[in-house]
Amino acid sequence: MRQLIEGVRGKVGKLREDSRYRGFVDAAMAACVLVALADEDHRLSELTARDRVLHHMDRERSIDVERAVATYERYTQLLQTDRPSGKRTLLDVIAALNPDPAAAERLVRVCLTVGHADQQFSARERAVVEDICEVLGLHPGDMGVYDL
Repeated sequence: MRQLIEGVRGKVGKLREDSRYRGFVDAAMAACVLVALADEDHRLSELTARDRVLHHMDRERSIDVERAVATYERYTQLLQTDRPSGKRTLLDVIAALNPDPAAAERLVRVCLTVGHADQQFSARERAVVEDICEVLGLHPGDMGVYDL
């Protein structure tokens, strides 16, 4: 009986962890969309950076890449349909990571990866990353947002 209970606890713990990581993947896709569309130009280099991020996350821990890409596309549509409302919604998705400082810092690194993908970190991209840092309770300067 004890073995059965421990098995159930282990499975519940794994489900919680998977759910938490799924939240990170959703937040990462929201952040990627915000940065990639900050200058209203969806570049191939930014999509390639997104794919590298997804590949890294999948290698680190198996994720549903198709679901992540579908989430990215849904968030892209949301932002393109109604920019102010879409931006608020995506920042809310990102803000859900706030209790986890390590995940928040990792998310900002994802943003910087996408922002620098085309070798030009524009003022608009930087402003979006600053907004993301703000909702996560991080100082942009501490996260390398102003580094050249």
